[in-house]
Amino acid sequence: MEIRPELDPSSGTPIYRQLSTHLQRMIETGDVVRGDRLPPTRELAVQLGLNRTTVSAAYEVLEADGLIKGSVGRGSYVVGMPGREAEPVNWARLLTPSLGASTGPSRPGLINFSASRPSEKLFPVDEFRECCGEVLASDNLRMLLQLGSPGGYEPLRSWLLKNAGFARESDDILITNGCQQAVDLLRRALLRPGAKVAIEEPVYPGVKNLFTESGADLIGLAVNAEGIDLYSLRKALDAGAKTVLLTPSFQNPTGATMPAANRKSVVKLVRAAGAALIENDIYSEMRYSGGELPRL
Repeated sequence: MEIRPELDPSSGTPIYRQLSTHLQRMIETGDVVRGDRLPPTRELAVQLGLNRTTVSAAYEVLEADGLIKGSVGRGSYVVGMPGREAEPVNWARLLTPSLGASTGPSRPGLINFSASRPSEKLFPVDEFRECCGEVLASDNLRMLLQLGSPGGYEPLRSWLLKNAGFARESDDILITNGCQQAVDLLRRALLRPGAKVAIEEPVYPGVKNLFTESGADLIGLAVNAEGIDLYSLRKALDAGAKTVLLTPSFQNPTGATMPAANRKSVVKLVRAAGAALIENDIYSEMRYSGGELPRL
């Protein structure tokens, strides 16, 4: 979407009013239609050389006039002109695919590292069949088929508290459907639009999409053979990052594993900055050799 208003700083009309008038004209003429997503305020501010608060004020005027509607985490969408017959929603335009949405190889023989897809030959199929048979034969099967606790299966939570080795009795454990859901819940709890988040670069596209689509300001951390570069982490924290997301063991997609000494340095840096550290530790027990490294 190209937005090129002619803004006059010497005019008696405030810049945000000039911008809102230009956007209203685009809606009236059909240059943007119902269902179109306006650029994020930060992106448009950079594009036009304006302060972000100026763009936000222009959007607020349009929303007050019923021309657009803002949604936290999704952005601002054109509603249309009041009193004008609503046009059908353009779903193809609205539901744009996420970055890196493809997870399968694009041609035979190509190995795609954008998603974690271990070899099917490594799955313990016989053991899994045995477990399924045990569950299906259980007297508690009917209870298991009911809706369970939002926190997850209680016997599993209790077992993890006692046996996982990283949780204390005072901790709480929430069972999620996977790493992506867990990170999404943490993102919702910790972040507001515009918050600075430090993540590895390169990183699994699904994680990057989560934060990008929530309006976070991402700061990339360079990854080498020993995980993230500590200097880049220090720079990110100095730049205001208050959330850091790391995969210290077998990082996706590089496979890098952070040495114990570097892990201690990471925790020290993040703690000194008063930031939140999210550890994505889904691979540490899949090592082929060597002893267990401490979790962050």
